[in-house]
Amino acid sequence: MTKTSDSDSLSFADDHDRLTDVNRKSIRGGAITVVSQSVSLAVHFASTIILARMLTPEDYGLVAMVASLTALAGLFSNLGLSAASIQNHDLTDGQLTNLFWMNVGLGVILTGIVAGLAPVVAWFYSDSRLIPITLVMSISFLIRSFGTQHTAMLVREMQFGRNAIAAIIAAIGGFIAAVVLASYGYDYWSLIISSIVGACLSTVALSIMSPFSPGLPSRSHDVREMVRFGVHVTATDMVNYFHRNLDNILIGKFCGDAALGFYTRAYSLLLFPINRIRAPINAVVYPGLCALQDRPADVRDYFFRAMQVTASLTIPISVFAFAFSDTIISVTLGEQWLPASGIFSYLAFAGVFQATIGLVASLLNALGLVRKLFYCSLAVSTFYVAAFFIGIPGGAEGVAASYMVANLVVLIPYLYIVLPGTPVKPVDFFKAVGSPMLMSVAACLIVVFVFRTSVYRGVPLLLSEGMLFLLIYAAAMSIILAPLWIHRWTRIAPTS
Repeated sequence: MTKTSDSDSLSFADDHDRLTDVNRKSIRGGAITVVSQSVSLAVHFASTIILARMLTPEDYGLVAMVASLTALAGLFSNLGLSAASIQNHDLTDGQLTNLFWMNVGLGVILTGIVAGLAPVVAWFYSDSRLIPITLVMSISFLIRSFGTQHTAMLVREMQFGRNAIAAIIAAIGGFIAAVVLASYGYDYWSLIISSIVGACLSTVALSIMSPFSPGLPSRSHDVREMVRFGVHVTATDMVNYFHRNLDNILIGKFCGDAALGFYTRAYSLLLFPINRIRAPINAVVYPGLCALQDRPADVRDYFFRAMQVTASLTIPISVFAFAFSDTIISVTLGEQWLPASGIFSYLAFAGVFQATIGLVASLLNALGLVRKLFYCSLAVSTFYVAAFFIGIPGGAEGVAASYMVANLVVLIPYLYIVLPGTPVKPVDFFKAVGSPMLMSVAACLIVVFVFRTSVYRGVPLLLSEGMLFLLIYAAAMSIILAPLWIHRWTRIAPTS
């Protein structure tokens, strides 16, 4: 049965107020997600500092060997059924129950597959200790499968606070378990068991707070449509996973571990701030679009604002990273990492629009256009793969440069192919990114001019450049966007 309350569930009784309701829930949900991420990041940071003094690099290495397998298996953890549950607002209790048990079944299958591969993992790395490690880590798929449908229901109802509470409980509980076990000399088992503890705590918390309570499965409630939807979502995820990891594979194979080290460090450094912004936005955009899917005008308005917020926050990061890559690399990673500066600048330019255009996947999924998204993703990924092979003779920097060119070449064709059939037009994208891009470039030019003869070096120089850039960009964007946001806020704010 599905338990709902007037205060918690997303009401569609008054269509006139639906966009206002979704906007309000999205703003609150984004803020909650930021807080949840901040707490989880703080716990992770504390865990890293404390456990690094209690465990050895070998302990972490053993877990990482198995983690590569579990990360791949995780792509199939729910076969897109969660996305299907969020997208379809006409599901019956019987269908939700069947989806719950399908997720549990997938958890059983993945646990069995990963556990069955334990001897293969041990053989590949020539370390028999990996057999019990793999067996224990495989259990997490089964445990988390009992919470998958509960998570989907909370997201569907846009109850982000409850999801955040479950995530924080799991993070803190896992951290405490790891520290206690490590203090008793359990070495790498402290990392493994703590992940199981976190999975258990998360699943229990979600089960308690979810508005959904499963019954027994029944054949009379057909879920084949949701399965087809989920299969296309998973197929798209697999395509994207392949092209996002192929560059590392090629660089490691043909250029060596040092080149790969420069490339991965540059990529990680660039993505860290962008992902901190993108994650809370993506978390609320998909359920928000799903709630508005039968109202094209509202979908276009809501999606434009999502693009505008994403572009305003992520484009200046990429532009600043591109313009001041040498200083950023030397200050954050050290002088020995300066060969990564060129890679960093190319990747920054390649990613200037990526966070914004990445929202298109949520749009198409919310509108049920999953087949179209899969084929478009397949075409784009094929183009990126070709770019990687073209760039590999130039080493890691050649791959980054080729990837940058590929992103610029594919941008406009992608928009004009993927957006028809949706209420959103390609011009909406360019309107959303236009001002942030122009103001970011202008701010960079001013900063470069001001500091062209600066005697500062290192941290003082980076802080000075960054603060001046931020002030100029924020002032310019405030002047441009203030009237628009005042008007939009009056639409979001509750009326008396």
